[in-house]
Amino acid sequence: MKLDKKKLEEYASLKSEEKRIAERLEQLSPEIREAMRAEDVDKVDTAFGSFTLSERTNWQYSPEVAALQEKEKANGTAKKLVSTILRFTAPKS
Repeated sequence: MKLDKKKLEEYASLKSEEKRIAERLEQLSPEIREAMRAEDVDKVDTAFGSFTLSERTNWQYSPEVAALQEKEKANGTAKKLVSTILRFTAPKS
């Protein structure tokens, strides 16, 4: 299969746009959350979609758990799963 430079260029362009969009979403999200809390609502339905405040739980483990993970990696108990991904790095501007 021959590499199509147009596809590569499109990919690079979309990744750049994705970064810009992600940055803007990161700015808007706390503003919207704050406004919803100020109005004491956890869901807002609009013509362009619904916005819902929900909780997500993340766990922070003790150093003992991290040490156990390292031990299992070293002794082969932990299983290594390898997948292939496409990584793109934009030129510095």
